[in-house]
Amino acid sequence: MRILTGRLPLRPLGALCALAFVGACSSATPGASSSGKSTAESGSVVTSSGGSAGSVVATTGSTQPTSGTSVGSGNVSSGDGISTSGLPASTGASGGASSGSGAVASGSGTESGSGMSAGEGGASSSGATTVGDAGHVMPSAGCGMPPNQVVMNYVEYKETVTLPAGTNALWANRDYYVWLPSGYDPNRAYTTVFLGPGCGGTGDQVVPVQMASTTNAILVGLDPDPPAEGRPCFNTESPTTPEVPYFDETLKEVEAKFCIDTSRVFIAGFSSGAWLADTLGCVRAGVIRGQGTAAGELQGGLTCSGQPIAALMNHDMGDGSNNYQQDYDGARAAIAMRNGCTTTTMPYDPMITTDDKDLMGHPILCVEYQGCKPGYPLVWCPTTGYGHSDQTASGLSTYGWWKFWEMLP
Repeated sequence: MRILTGRLPLRPLGALCALAFVGACSSATPGASSSGKSTAESGSVVTSSGGSAGSVVATTGSTQPTSGTSVGSGNVSSGDGISTSGLPASTGASGGASSGSGAVASGSGTESGSGMSAGEGGASSSGATTVGDAGHVMPSAGCGMPPNQVVMNYVEYKETVTLPAGTNALWANRDYYVWLPSGYDPNRAYTTVFLGPGCGGTGDQVVPVQMASTTNAILVGLDPDPPAEGRPCFNTESPTTPEVPYFDETLKEVEAKFCIDTSRVFIAGFSSGAWLADTLGCVRAGVIRGQGTAAGELQGGLTCSGQPIAALMNHDMGDGSNNYQQDYDGARAAIAMRNGCTTTTMPYDPMITTDDKDLMGHPILCVEYQGCKPGYPLVWCPTTGYGHSDQTASGLSTYGWWKFWEMLP
């Protein structure tokens, strides 16, 4: 495993707001370079030249409707020429509560562990009693095991992915990054969030959800595979994408190594990582409880699992890289259909601030669709002035995603 220090620090609000027109709209964390990373075979810590401290690598065993190309991140568009087409008209009073809040899950998808009351724990594989965060706790096999990594830093792991026949073998060797919260308790089943960076980013350069989740989540950074893909992006343009078995293998490894609540697994990302989140939210809904996206789109030709998925989706109307309207007409519409939502919307408060504004003082335009299946709300958050952004500056990706996921039963 590769230990990365100094990545994604918890920023005070003043410093966060300063990111509006600089690194927050980029796929990579400002000042963090993926070059110069060193590898040690024997477990020693090596200092690298890319702005992060040393690393140790351990190799583990093997084990819809819009098409297009996900694009590189890091370009902040000016927001000029914003189109309001696709902006849902909101009906009713403001401050509508999430339809999923406090609702009883229908038993579909990941709620197969029903019968346990909220907050109940189950027995871990070690025989210890495991406590969880919410809902129907389903502790993984890694509960009760020592973590064997530092906390509050992304640590890199390598794995071998079993691929479908005919898949280029270059896709077999992958890596991922794990961030454990301060005070990690191996007998607590944690909410676990998988995160994908934009093109040019790596698994330790993702949206800093830990700003909002603090000590309450395990974060897993997924990593594009440039040698196989031919560019530093996820492969999300093929219905037979190798990213699906990559996610499956990574989830299996994380479940075995750490104590996670398998009923509260989420996927989120920016740009290429948002395309990945839309893809996995389609084909792995039922395994994944909910998703969050910033500047995503959905590839065509996918066969979805048929299960609903809770989603909070952000997209700036002036995004010059990933088209706002295509995301609205594609990924948003597909989730609305799977979740059984109507076209009626109510204003949604993401609870970022107390004055109906985001962290930069922009008005909140989020709406929640009505009539969705209980426990599977859909929230769409258009923004203006951020361009092709991961929405860290607005707070809609960090605090917005986390508070939305926290409300789910």
